[in-house]
Amino acid sequence: MTNEITRIEIIGLHNMFDIDQSFQKGVNIIYAANGAGKTSLIHCLANILNGDYSRFLYVNFFRIRAWFSNDNFVTIHNENYQQNQDPEIRICINDDRRGKRITEGENGFNEFNKLDFENDQSNQENQQLSYKFDYTQMKVLLSTAYFPAFRTMIEAWQAVEDNMNIEQINSFARKIFGDFLPLIEYPTPKDIEKSLINQLKIINHKISKIDRQLMSEISVKYFDASLEKKLSSNINDYELKMKEITSIFEQIKTFPVTEESYISSKEIYINISEKISSNIINKQNSQEFVTFLTIYHNSLKKLLGEIQDKFYLFLKFLSSVNTFLKDKKIEIVNIETPENRQLVRIRFDNNSIIDGLSALSSGEYQIITIMYTATYMSDKKVILIDEPEISLHPDWQRKLIKTIYQQLSETQVIICTHSPMIAADYNPKELESKYTNRILWELYETEEEIFTNEDEEDYIEENNNNYDE
Repeated sequence: MTNEITRIEIIGLHNMFDIDQSFQKGVNIIYAANGAGKTSLIHCLANILNGDYSRFLYVNFFRIRAWFSNDNFVTIHNENYQQNQDPEIRICINDDRRGKRITEGENGFNEFNKLDFENDQSNQENQQLSYKFDYTQMKVLLSTAYFPAFRTMIEAWQAVEDNMNIEQINSFARKIFGDFLPLIEYPTPKDIEKSLINQLKIINHKISKIDRQLMSEISVKYFDASLEKKLSSNINDYELKMKEITSIFEQIKTFPVTEESYISSKEIYINISEKISSNIINKQNSQEFVTFLTIYHNSLKKLLGEIQDKFYLFLKFLSSVNTFLKDKKIEIVNIETPENRQLVRIRFDNNSIIDGLSALSSGEYQIITIMYTATYMSDKKVILIDEPEISLHPDWQRKLIKTIYQQLSETQVIICTHSPMIAADYNPKELESKYTNRILWELYETEEEIFTNEDEEDYIEENNNNYDE
């Protein structure tokens, strides 16, 4: 059973807002006006779900709590909410009140994880504590992909700096947007282009091994059929079999697979065709020939099935992206070189061609990065998208959400936007945000009690005279 985040409560965000937002399985659309806190909500979610708790040292808040569908919850306490000491937070999982403390110089999580238990038996007690803590922490972690509202800027940075890596991107972004910014690790179009080519190499290598194995088994199977006298009784079947075999090769050619990857099958096909052309098939050898063709045909069907399976995600990604593109499509081409290189390129409707993905618009770039994550990053349990309307036409926004939902049936998607119109079919919810009341913060510290609105009003009235706003 999949685990999802079901609710987050943020008290005193930026010393200004309280947010209490619920989430459902599947697609969640949260809308609000500028300045209401939706981007901060996305940042809180990304940092909590990825376990990057030290980011909360760089934002003002009183307390944050997140609940999960597996009945676990995590609470982040700001030990310096009065801002009279160095930043310090405390992370408590479930009913643990003590928790782990994190400062700029000390991280209770990382300390245990960095111990080399295998080489130091004296750390056995710490090892047991670490295992228990790590196991507990895993209950409230969900691998998350975060797409920031400034993603077009990231693409611009990488366009200028060809070798800009993830670490440099995050460092640069945090200098501009602050250290509370979550980890940015989604792929850029350049990353995707390299990844697709690398995947093609891996897939072709796997297919080549399968091809050699299947074709090497044919002689053994034919020998067994001869010994067991299971030769074909219909001597006229070879023409039909050859048509079916030719059809399989035509289907194989529709995939971005190099001919070198199925060279063993192709060589047998060429040899068979030559035998037929030379008219050496007669009544005396036709049974043996048709039997061989049948075994070969069955092996080719298995090869085609493997090719279809290996290219499934690859073609699923290309197909989903191409449905968004107008007057163009992304395709893979085989370049006839000794290395049998393959290229990603864009083909326009007028048959002009541009190698790579550089001719795409900023909106098309976004489609590619989001759909790549949706297709390939299966380890991501949550996808967070801030302001999908940036660079995307409203029709594309609606289509994008629908496509993501179709591709990610087991993934929770949380999207924050200015307008609920982009996803009217997905029951968009307004951001549950209100101005915080600092008088109540001490009341919230009484964790085990449940307070009604009347309790809060009484508490405010009793303490209002002693509180200097």
